[in-house]
Parts: sequence; C-alpha cells; structure tokens
Amino acid sequence: MNNYRWKIVSAICLAAAFVGYIGFNLIPRHRIVEGIAARIRPGMSQADVEAILGGPPGEYGPESVSVESRSMAIPEFPKREQTWIAGYLAISVLFDADGKVLQSRESRRMIGDETWNDKVRRWFRLKG
Repeated sequence: MNNYRWKIVSAICLAAAFVGYIGFNLIPRHRIVEGIAARIRPGMSQADVEAILGGPPGEYGPESVSVESRSMAIPEFPKREQTWIAGYLAISVLFDADGKVLQSRESRRMIGDETWNDKVRRWFRLKG
C-alpha cells in the first residue's frame, strides 16, 4: 500500500511540474502582438508605451526580425530608439529628447525556422 501511495504522489508531482513548465513557456509575459503598435501615439512617454507593451524594451522571444514593417511616420528626427521583440514581431519606438514618442514601427521576422514553442502557439492559436 505504501508503494502505491508513493507512485500516486510521484505521478501528481510530475504532472504538476509538466503543467508548470508548459505554462511558464507558453504564456507570454508581454503584450507584443500584431497591431499593438497602432495604440502607441505621438507624445506618449516611455512609461505609457511600457504599459501598452507589458514591459520595458528588450527581447522577449527567440530570434531577431527583418526589415518588413508598417509604420506611422512623423517628420522629426528621433533622438533615441527603443525596441521590444517577441518571436516573429518587433515594435520599435522613436523618442525625442524629452522622452516623448515621435514614431512607432511594427516589423515581422521573415527568416529563420519556427521554434517548437512557436509551433505550439500557432497550433493552439495562442498570442505571443
């Protein structure tokens, strides 16, 4: 009987670890999704942009992106560019000297292989 309980407890622990691993790797901790750059408006602060995208600038995915992009152009020379990258998508935001948004651009990666996590997200239609 004691051996049976040990197997049950082990199976439960293994299942919990598996669910935790899947949840940790598949649930994005950001909101970098296609079309989100349209919510970024000129004059916003970097804090406003971070609130929209779910975190500070950085790479949240496995690889870099290509140059294909859709952008909202404003005729001013930018002082600083910050980029948020998640998998196949990058959001680049240009800020002026006062830290206000001048322009935002969304780019998609066109090269490289699809990762295992990307395939699972696509199969289950998960965003991220």
